Amino acid sequence: MTMSKNAAGAGVGNGDAIIFSSVPVFSTTNGSSNVTVELQNHGVSVGDTVVFGIATTGNGITIAAANYIVTSVTNSHNFSITVSAQATASGSFAMNNGNAELVYSITLGPPAAGTGFGLGGFGSGGFGTGVVPSSQTGTEITATDWTEDNWGEILAACPYGGLIYYWDPTGGFSNAQPITTSGAPPLNSGIFVSMSQQILVAYGSSIHQKIGYQRQPLLVQWSDVQNFLEWNATAATQAGNFYIPIGSQIVAGMAVANQNLLWTDLDLWAMSYIGPPETFGFNQIGAGMGAVSSHAVQKLRGSVFWMGRTNFYSYTGAGAAVIPCPVWDAVFQNINTSYLQNVRAMPNTPFNECGWLYPSTASSSGECDSYVKMNITEPGAPWDYGPLQRSAWIDQSILGMPIGAQSNGTIYLHETGNDADGNPLVSSFTTGYFYLGEGEEFVVVDQIIPDFKWSTFTGSTSAQISLTFNVVNYPGDTPIQYGPYTVSQLTEYIFVRFRGRLMSITVQSSDLGSFWRLGSCKYRYAPAGRR
Repeated sequence: MTMSKNAAGAGVGNGDAIIFSSVPVFSTTNGSSNVTVELQNHGVSVGDTVVFGIATTGNGITIAAANYIVTSVTNSHNFSITVSAQATASGSFAMNNGNAELVYSITLGPPAAGTGFGLGGFGSGGFGTGVVPSSQTGTEITATDWTEDNWGEILAACPYGGLIYYWDPTGGFSNAQPITTSGAPPLNSGIFVSMSQQILVAYGSSIHQKIGYQRQPLLVQWSDVQNFLEWNATAATQAGNFYIPIGSQIVAGMAVANQNLLWTDLDLWAMSYIGPPETFGFNQIGAGMGAVSSHAVQKLRGSVFWMGRTNFYSYTGAGAAVIPCPVWDAVFQNINTSYLQNVRAMPNTPFNECGWLYPSTASSSGECDSYVKMNITEPGAPWDYGPLQRSAWIDQSILGMPIGAQSNGTIYLHETGNDADGNPLVSSFTTGYFYLGEGEEFVVVDQIIPDFKWSTFTGSTSAQISLTFNVVNYPGDTPIQYGPYTVSQLTEYIFVRFRGRLMSITVQSSDLGSFWRLGSCKYRYAPAGRR
């Protein structure tokens, strides 16, 4: 839980508080971009970097929550900085209206059990038994965008822009603990565990400046080997840091076979263990192959797949490459670019599928309402897309098949049945168009032989399917629809009669308790002249 309060203090981090006797006061001169900062016993020198953690506006300028270089020092209580705008008035104003904000983490145990009737919630517990849980103040850390990884049996987790936490299942009745030991970065974009040598890696990390902590979007920091509490880079440790030199921020990171991968908003980088003293070596291996979000990357069958701003990519034994996508328009021309950070990978190992959830232009809230996926084992890597409201996803695990969650809190265990919670699962898809005749030739089709698998290995063959044939003469024509025709295992063929050059098939079903799978439908045709 994070909490904030008004006090005459400054930021807390790395387990140490830097407390001042006053909050900064900014003085301006009309028409000047020079700002004098009054701060008791500031301790800075010319050229030092200072960070003001709370944006404050006054006299026509804004002292942003950013880093500034000290341009001059008047005395132990006053120094100067330069801002990017000229003041419109002379005078002074205090940061955050004279109040400092303390943001600190409090580890709370799980809620107390045994609350009784009349003491807690209405009707809960035995009458007059139990205890009243103590009330808590502050703002809970939301689950907006976390990264997590396993350190053996320990869970490491980091909320975007926050501290790193760890939870030990053998630690008794407690919540996750923040890592606040000396050198541990207090502000991070995300984390993962490097398994080449068990090392905790933080990216988009932060450094302690003369005053305050400065976010470094391209900074990678890592702990000592097998000790995530030690982050100080010394001759006795393998902890360290590195700045990615290209891009504006590190978006995502992941440990893969024999190396680590880092995605900036522009490129893909390899982070390979080379031992002390440098510990890791860094190489750009995918120029122009950045990731669109922190959760847009996934591992599947020994390869890595991810979504960028304008393409899909893979990293295999042959290197990094663009994945051709026949449904590119349906995704990249229909994605809500204001919420790209919400894109989520959707691996489905049991069906050899890698996919992505994304917010379409119809999603005003930015929640993911659409999906796109491909099968990595079938010839031609077939793709499909459609509507699906899921905001989170995990692949198969010890809990079973893949799990997806809606933004309203509903959690689904996928791929476990053929019905929708006791009701028929209404399914429908339309294939792409394929040619019936080549060149200028038209053809007439008079018979369709449906090819489906009608049951599971030990199931009944009760499925009924509706087939509709969409026929056009030229690409872009409005299709003429023939059907729907209802077919089952007993259907040997369908008598039809239509003429055209291209056809697609719409397959639908809505029966209860059945299973089916598309095969390779055949059709009988004959040339029918030209037009």
